[in-house]
Amino acid sequence: MQSCGELKSSNLHGRKMQGVPPNQGTPQQMVVGQSQQEVPSQGYMGQQGTTFQQPAVGQPQPGVGQPQQGFTTQQIMGGQVYEGGGVASPYGGPVVYAGPPSQAAKIIGILLMIYGGFSIAGGLLTAAGGGFLNSYMSSMGGSEMNELLTPTWVYVIQGVVGALTGAGYMYAGWLMQAFQKKGVWVAWGILGLAYLVSIVVTAITPYPSTPDMSDESLRLISVGTTAFCGLFGAAICGLILAIPLMVSNNGME
Repeated sequence: MQSCGELKSSNLHGRKMQGVPPNQGTPQQMVVGQSQQEVPSQGYMGQQGTTFQQPAVGQPQPGVGQPQQGFTTQQIMGGQVYEGGGVASPYGGPVVYAGPPSQAAKIIGILLMIYGGFSIAGGLLTAAGGGFLNSYMSSMGGSEMNELLTPTWVYVIQGVVGALTGAGYMYAGWLMQAFQKKGVWVAWGILGLAYLVSIVVTAITPYPSTPDMSDESLRLISVGTTAFCGLFGAAICGLILAIPLMVSNNGME
């Protein structure tokens, strides 16, 4: 019986006779998944002189850490997370899609256009119907009624101003429904201008004198009431017009 040393010596002698260097050519087994695969050891000479080498410890292996196609990514759409297949983002994060813009600007713009249309109709009706109203009231009340009636030119001025402001509101509403911030500024400007014009028209309107109150006193009361009530109404309308600007993701340019 040969000892272990003799067997090792004879094995080495046999390798030298065949021209195979020692410690080479011995296949190693690598477990891949659930199957075993024989791979040549480091420095093994394959067919046609091809040398196979195992990567050193710490050396990156091909295919490791590289993005692959066809994997499942999380996509954020409209504030909710959806699972779906896709290609990896070059930045390594999920693909984020912005939700649709708010429709507040479109709604306020359409309502403003409707209000402008009514203002145009009301202004034309006031300018054209003021004279007919005075004629009817004069025929009903006689000469004493004429002193208490508002002059026809006041109705004309009010009607023209109402029609012009209505046209401006329609233009501003069209800009707002097209998601343009310019429409809000135009509407605010027309609102402020209409407020000032209403005070001026109230101040220049002639008022009759009564036994209990002079015309100047009546004028001051009318101007003060118009200024206070107009300011309150303009503030409310201005806040309503500013709603699209206060909404996040309003989509306005």
